[in-house]
Formats: sequence, C-alpha cells, structure tokens
Amino acid sequence: MLNSEIIFDLESSAPPPRKDVEEPPVGEEDQSPTAWYGEGQNCSSRNGMELASSNDNSERITNINDPNEDFDMDELPEPFAKRSIPFFIIAYIIGIWICYLVGVETETKGGIAHLESDQLALNVPRLWFYTITPYPHCRDVRVEAWRIISYQFSHNGLSHIGGNTVALLFYGGVFEMYNPNGFLLTILIFESAIVLGSLGFAALFPYDGLVGCSPGIYGLIGANIMALVLMREVYDNFFIIALPFSIFVYLLMDIVFYFVNYSSHTGYMSHFAGLITGILLYPVLIYYFSTNENHKSLLQQRKWVHYSVSAVCGGLFIAFFLALVLNIVSDHLPPRVLIRSAAYFHNTEPDCCDGYFHYQADHPQYSKEQVLSNSACNSATKSFVVYLP
Repeated sequence: MLNSEIIFDLESSAPPPRKDVEEPPVGEEDQSPTAWYGEGQNCSSRNGMELASSNDNSERITNINDPNEDFDMDELPEPFAKRSIPFFIIAYIIGIWICYLVGVETETKGGIAHLESDQLALNVPRLWFYTITPYPHCRDVRVEAWRIISYQFSHNGLSHIGGNTVALLFYGGVFEMYNPNGFLLTILIFESAIVLGSLGFAALFPYDGLVGCSPGIYGLIGANIMALVLMREVYDNFFIIALPFSIFVYLLMDIVFYFVNYSSHTGYMSHFAGLITGILLYPVLIYYFSTNENHKSLLQQRKWVHYSVSAVCGGLFIAFFLALVLNIVSDHLPPRVLIRSAAYFHNTEPDCCDGYFHYQADHPQYSKEQVLSNSACNSATKSFVVYLP
C-alpha cells in the first residue's frame, strides 16, 4: 500500500510533457535526442546560431530567431563556415616585388637614398609621387595625375619593401580573409588610402617625394580597427586578441620614431592620412558588402551604433577628401602648405624650389631658365642663392 501510494504521488506530480519540443518523426526513433532543438540538449552557440550534433557526425544549424529554419553546416555562409584566400594581397605582393626587381636595376638605381640631389632631379621616375620635382628643375607635375596611385609600386630599398610585405601579409591578409566580400572591400579601402595618403602628404610636404605602399597598409590597419569595434565576431579568437595588440605596437613605434628619431625619408603624414581613410571608410562600406544574413544580423543588432558611426565617418571622410583635393588642384605657385609647424610636422625647413618660386614671383621680368641657370642651392641648408642683378 505504501509503495503504490508513492508511485501514485510521483506520477501525479510529474510535469506535463513539453509542447514546444518537436518529437522525432516516425521511423527516426534511433536518432540522438541531441539532434533536436530544445531545453537540455547538448547544443553549442555560435554567432547567433544553435549547433546540434547527431550520431552521424554531421552538424545542423537552427536559427534561434526562427527555430523552424535549419540547414547543414556545409551551407553556412562565409565567413563563419570557411575563410577565403587573400588573392588580392598575394597578387599585390608579387606585383610590387616584380616592380622593385625591375626598377632597382633600370630606373631607381638603388632607390632614393642612393641618389644625390642633382641626380634625383634628373632621374625622377615617372612612378614616384611629387607635387614639385626637386631643384634645379622645380617642375610642377600635378597634371601627371597617375602619380597619386603609381608611387605605390616603387620602394626605397630592400628593407622598405620587405617591411611592407610582412605588414601586408598580416594586416591585409587577415582583413581580406575574414571580412565579407574581402577581395573587393580590401581593394577599395587599400587604394583609397593610397590616393588620400599622397594627397595628405602633398598638403604638408609639396617639395618632397613619396614612394611605397605604406599608406595602403595603414588604411587596412584602420579598417581592422573598425572591424574589431563593429564586427569583431567575424574574426577568430586568436585574431581578436592578436590584432589589437599588434596594431597598438605598430602605431606606437611609428609615433615614437616620429617624435624621438624623426627621419625625412619616412612619409609620416601619408601614414596618418591612410589610417584615417581606413577608419572612416570601413563603417560606410561594410553594410553594403555584407551579402549574407549572418553579417547583416550582426549589424542589425547594433544598428543604431552602426548608423551613427557610419553617418559621422561618412561626413568626415567627405570633408577630408574634399579638403585634400581642393588643395592639390589649386594652381597657386608656390604650392600652399596647409600647416607649417616645426614641432608637429617638421615642415618649416627651407627648400630651394620654394625659394625659386618666391624669387620668380618678386621678379617676373626674368624667365624660369634665366633664374635657374643663374642660381645655386646649398644642399646642406637648402638655401636658394640667385646671381642676377
């Protein structure tokens, strides 16, 4: 009697069966219960999806927002299922090495550092970026618009191209592999940073030359920063930790060298302009390059943050771009320098071409050939001396 009462109490107190758990279809009773979505299952969560394992070692995905929708792991859209090969970065690295190996023997003869000032003026390759070519020519080459892009294919020595190669493989390769439509997105951000890097450099250093793809690399660094802020889920856990740390060290070294060991052979302003380009451009583009629901759902969860950041970054990018373009297209000679500062930009040193343009403006009776043929430039002080009455 006691035993029957206990059994009766247990049966009467048993909870009713769950109605929200789908029962296995007829004929599939041998399936593991963990293959069905419900409380108590052995499921793992991944980027807003529920993953369930079955006895046949296959995985199925159930969207937690729509439990009736499920699909195989092999059908999971990129980048959560697999990573793309960074074709652009690989092809670009091969391209710049070919240009370097050909150019170092035929055109640059060892790079900028191996050319004296007079040789540099006579042998300025048509790929390098300049606003005004060096003395004694002082030629305005802003009409040669291809220079704002072509300079990326020239490098100043083996250490220059070697360092850029390593940075491209890491920052560019990771960005192209892990971001949606990485091939097109990488090209657009990289080349935009190349263009704005040269324009930003010209705004402060119109008499200096620029070579190398560093502005594009800094553009991808800036894009990686914003990707970690807006869509860090697209990266693996290793890169969520490794990228911020390496970016911090990389930028810190650039800042330290700028203020402690400044080198006139380094285009710091082009680095900064490239970095700003990547930071401002990524939030504007990423939504349009997110072609699958996983990426869009991530952005939708933070839509107000994303919309606000995109609006601010888009407005700043347009203002930044227009300011640099209007500066370069101005026909004013000597070229206007937006900001002169010895402490912050190291661009207050005199330049012989700058001296020539000011002398020409004050003495219009002399032709360019007369002035340049009767003048001299002190390479140490960059002072311009004229021997005309």
